[in-house]
Amino acid sequence: MFMLCLLLLLLMLLSSSSSLFLLCLLFCCAALCSVYSLALLLLLLLLVVIVVVVAVGVCLWLLLLFVAGVCLLLLLVLMLLSLLLLMLLLCGFKQAGFTCQQLPVKLVQPLSVEPKSEMLLLLVIVVVVVIVVVIVVVVAVVVVMFIVVVVVVIVAIFRHRRPHRRRRRRRRRHRCRRHRRRRRRNRRCGRRNGRCGRLRNRHFVVDVVFLDCSHALSLSLCATLAANSR
Repeated sequence: MFMLCLLLLLLMLLSSSSSLFLLCLLFCCAALCSVYSLALLLLLLLLVVIVVVVAVGVCLWLLLLFVAGVCLLLLLVLMLLSLLLLMLLLCGFKQAGFTCQQLPVKLVQPLSVEPKSEMLLLLVIVVVVVIVVVIVVVVAVVVVMFIVVVVVVIVAIFRHRRPHRRRRRRRRRHRCRRHRRRRRRNRRCGRRNGRCGRLRNRHFVVDVVFLDCSHALSLSLCATLAANSR
């Protein structure tokens, strides 16, 4: 029974459609005979869910760490290149006759070295400046990209958690058949038990005429009945 449950659980995990998943779940529930096995199956499902969630989280963190590691490795390589060029620059100064104590004075004074050494020093200085500028630009781009990614992730999380606002439906006011085509505010009739509760304009006139006619007919009938009885 336990092996059957494990087999059905494996089928549930490998199934791509929801119908097959539900079918396997029903077979699992049908194959279970006791509460103990049901609890065991629920525990297995809970463990599978926990493993999936942890795996997704670890993959995301590894992706972020990979990106951060690549950026840090690039920065480290650029820093090593800048240090190497700086060492070459110092070696060029030493070959040109500069010392650490005379370096500020020699930099201010005009260079009295050979043209080849002077061109080499200028080339090394230009290369070092370019490398430093490139490092600064790369660091700025990496920082800006990291900030943008963090902001986008935070905004996406908050948008996903925010409940959707329900749209308020406007209640349509009841209009009687004679007033449906009118859109004036004072021409609408209130609804009470399926009838117009307020008598206005034509309603009032029609009702008064109808009541007068009915009263006149009833009075004439009463008069004729009284005359005939006599």
